[in-house]
This record gives sequence, structure tokens and C-alpha cells, in this order.
Amino acid sequence: MTTTAATQLQTEVATTVNHESRPLQQTQAQVEITQPTKAELNELFDSMPPLSYPKHFKVECLSNPETINKRIAELVCQGDTFYGFDMEWQPQFRRGGKENKTALIQICGKDTILLLQVLRLQCLPHQLVRFLKTKTLMKSGVNIRGDGRKLARDFRVECNAFVDLDRISAFLYPQKTPRSLRALTGYFLERNMSKQKKIQCSNWSKLNLTPAQLKYAANDAYASYAIMSIFHKQLLAAGKSITDFVHHHIHTAPSSQQKTQENIVIEQQEQKVVTQQPTTSSSPTGFPTSTTTIIRKTTTSKVSFSHSRLHNNNSSSSIQNASPRRRQIGVHQSKAPNKPKK
Repeated sequence: MTTTAATQLQTEVATTVNHESRPLQQTQAQVEITQPTKAELNELFDSMPPLSYPKHFKVECLSNPETINKRIAELVCQGDTFYGFDMEWQPQFRRGGKENKTALIQICGKDTILLLQVLRLQCLPHQLVRFLKTKTLMKSGVNIRGDGRKLARDFRVECNAFVDLDRISAFLYPQKTPRSLRALTGYFLERNMSKQKKIQCSNWSKLNLTPAQLKYAANDAYASYAIMSIFHKQLLAAGKSITDFVHHHIHTAPSSQQKTQENIVIEQQEQKVVTQQPTTSSSPTGFPTSTTTIIRKTTTSKVSFSHSRLHNNNSSSSIQNASPRRRQIGVHQSKAPNKPKK
């Protein structure tokens, strides 16, 4: 073969390879999901049906300490291990002004939402204090650790088992899903959580809240509960309980080893196994009875959660089974805006 013929053949082969590889490159470009902008996410969320707690849920707005004690005890007796939690208070519009005291605490269970007006109380009702302190009752929300620190400042109470939904989502979906409560609501519940500034920054200190305020507050707590319920079902499908998962992976993250000066035990400083020796009697209010706690350190390998098992599972917890609307958000392959709750 002459040099000219060889050169011509190489040119033809190169042209053929480039031509054949072009459809593959185009296909890859078509399936690649780009990072959505904030405006695109807002447009998508706005197109979803509005978030509203189920009609069978009972919503109560309470300010009497005795009634609060009774309703909290009844709520705990239902046997839930996790609750939706949120707080509201009057915004401070003056620069350098003192932060206003907590006005409203919202707690959501499986069919009940309690709106507790605590601003005018010198101290929190004892059943509410027990609820906040009990480590086996998980209180879930976005940026909820900040709520716990504020409660400690406002009422000098100990707050345990405050679980951030954004941290669970980041662990289950390392592709960096949206982190704000509105974004999590849009992704997991496919509902639009309207954060109207007029209501969000309204006067929460007044005794008679408007219907719009009551609905806003109830929906916030319900959204946290509903999202936590989805995480719970996904973990069950992977053979794990939400309690063990939170204890082993959320409460023991290296970035959360600092405790606040208010002595809030929100997260443990290192991985530990807690062995309890409970008494045989149970509390009439439904709260766990006094126990003797023995803390035994163990190695990480003995308590580690099989993360790969969750993502390789073919159950409904698999992220590949997301609906077209969820895939449209593009949170699986790209980073979404890290937006604070408030």
C-alpha cells in the first residue's frame, strides 16, 4: 500500500469513528441533568398543588397549661416515635434589637397537630418539658437544632432528640438534595409549601391568631412529620429502623460533636451503644419510665449502617424510581440551593 493510500485510509477511519461517536455524545448530553436555578425550582414548586394537612387531622390551639399537659400526654400515648416540630416568634425588625421570645410551638403526630401558645407562660408545662427532654421521642424539622437552642435560652429547658430532616436527606441522598423545608416538601411530598412573608413575619405574639396563621403553623409541623414518615418507610424497606439510623448516623456525625453552652444534648459526641435496663412498670402518661443507662463504647464497624444496601435496593426507597416531576427537579445529579429555613 502506498503512503498516499495509507493516509487516505487513516482519514476515512478517523471520519467513521468520529461520525459513529457523535450519536453517543449527543445521547449523553441529552440525559445529563443540569443544575436547576433558583427561579426554575420556584417555578416548579409553584406549579404543584398547595400543601395542606389531611382533613382528618385534629388541630388544636392551646394556651392553658393544664390543657397543654393533658393533650401532650394523650399525644405521646399514641405510641409515635417521631413528630413534626416547629416554632414561631415575633420577628425583630430593629437592628441590634433583642430577640423576641418563642410565641408558638407546633407539634404534629399521626393524626393530631398541637399549636401551643407559650409566650405568656413563665415556664413550660411539665408534660411539654418531658416531651422535649425525652430522648426516645424524635422531634423532626429543618434547622431544628436552632429551635432547640432558642427554647433553652427562652425557658431554660433541656431539649433532646431534635433531628434535622436536611441532614437525613443529605445522608440518604448524597447527591445533595434541596435542604429547605419548602424544597424537601416539593421533592418528597410533591406539594407547594407557600412561604408568604406576610404570614411568616406576622405578629405571632397575639393571643387570637388569624385562620391564615393557624393554617400556616399547622402545615409547617405537618410537612416535617410527613417527610419524616417517608424517610421512615424508606429505611424500613432497607431493613433499618429510623431510630437506629438517626442514632448511628445523624447523632454521631463528626461535624456535630460540639455541645452548646445551654447544655442541649441534641447530638452525641461519639458513637456509643446505649443499653437500658428499664423497670417493668410503665408511665401512665405514656412517657418512658426511669431507667438505668449503661453506656458502652464500641467500634464503628459494629454499628455502621449499610448505605450501599439502601441505594442498591429495588424497593420504593430507590432514588431511581422517582416520578418524572421529581426527576425534573434535577436534585439527584446536581446540587440544589442550600437555603435556610427562616
